[in-house]
Amino acid sequence: MLEADALRGLERFSEAADAYDAVEPPDGRAAFAAARLRVNALGDVEGALRSLDRAPSSALDERVVGLRVRLLRRSGRHVEALREAERYLERWPEGGLASWMRSVVEAGTGSEDLRE
Repeated sequence: MLEADALRGLERFSEAADAYDAVEPPDGRAAFAAARLRVNALGDVEGALRSLDRAPSSALDERVVGLRVRLLRRSGRHVEALREAERYLERWPEGGLASWMRSVVEAGTGSEDLRE
């Protein structure tokens, strides 16, 4: 992960994201970092979702699900976003994103632009 951190520091974001994704065994922090780089620095929503798919269960699970819902909504995959939001609420009913997730569930599969 040191290599990926160094590449990110050098603003070589694509290479950094690839290096985070290549961490073995897969690591939740690395997958989350890769996803954030892909969407924020590279504008690659689908790549960010692929990075999150590599995330094993970790202390970052709540944040991973939160980011996944945002990315799914951004890519127009509202049914999947709704399912993930429901999953979030089942697991973390009082979580930091619970209020926003309830808004996602209440909106259903519509494409309304909820405040993210």
